[in-house]
Amino acid sequence: MSLFGSPNIQQLQAKNDVRGLIKALGYQKDAPIREQAAAALGQIKDAQAVQGFD
Repeated sequence: MSLFGSPNIQQLQAKNDVRGLIKALGYQKDAPIREQAAAALGQIKDAQAVQGFD
């Protein structure tokens, strides 16, 4: 994730960066970012992704 600005969900998804996408779920400044992160985690289908929804 970027230190400045919003996380790049497409880049995180392309890298299968589950941890980065889970962090993006907590991005408070932009609801669409959280929605995109949730959708990306669903597409990756990694068991670790479930942790982000606890």
